[in-house]
Amino acid sequence: MPEFWEHPITQKALQVIINAVAESYKPASGESGGYNKELLAMHKEYLQKQLDELCALRRDVAAGQANGPLYTPYSPTSSVSGNGEAASAASPAPPAQKPQEPQQQEETVYSKYAPEMEVSVGCLACARAHLAAVSGDLKEALRFAREDGVLHPEVQVRLTTAEEEIVSLERHDWTPEKIIASPPEHQELIRKYLPQIRQLRQDIMNHVHSPEDLERVAAVAGEINTKFRMDFLQMMASRPKETKPGGGEEQNAA
Repeated sequence: MPEFWEHPITQKALQVIINAVAESYKPASGESGGYNKELLAMHKEYLQKQLDELCALRRDVAAGQANGPLYTPYSPTSSVSGNGEAASAASPAPPAQKPQEPQQQEETVYSKYAPEMEVSVGCLACARAHLAAVSGDLKEALRFAREDGVLHPEVQVRLTTAEEEIVSLERHDWTPEKIIASPPEHQELIRKYLPQIRQLRQDIMNHVHSPEDLERVAAVAGEINTKFRMDFLQMMASRPKETKPGGGEEQNAA
């Protein structure tokens, strides 16, 4: 394939390879003979790249593409320091990267229990979900405790989960700042149940020493959950109905 060997890129690449190999056989400063291992190592990566480009060029010429691949100029530093260490070669500049498009910031979701709620107010829907979870966890813990005692791992795991639900309600959903920012009817309901919920957390943490203790605490949690749910639904039902844009009335969510 004479057109391949006569191609300008082929000639340049071959000359670079010949010069680099010849230079690698020159002894380093202070050495009596033999090839320069440091300089040969410096050229090795670029020589492999030139051979790859030659192979690609041969395929392009065979396919009728006259231009072939782009030739990468070679400008290594061939000087060797006095102690025999080769200077580092000048590497080609990295390709320019496309500017990344700014990512859209996701909206903050208040809670998995009530994603539509505002972050700055106390969440009653979240409290309903937390209290339901506490009641369910304690009932499951009681089921295991009646057979294996309160020290069984399944009992302790569920007691811990119930405690975490209440802590999340107190320290995230019903903080003083959020209570004050809530509507008056919400504040009244929160303040009515907050002392009961705090006492429930204390009982779960410190007063469950037997299945009977757990049964009592589970009953209290179920009662708080039921009463809070009924008060919440009653409060929502007493609110005035909102008017839809088309003139109809929109029912309040239960």
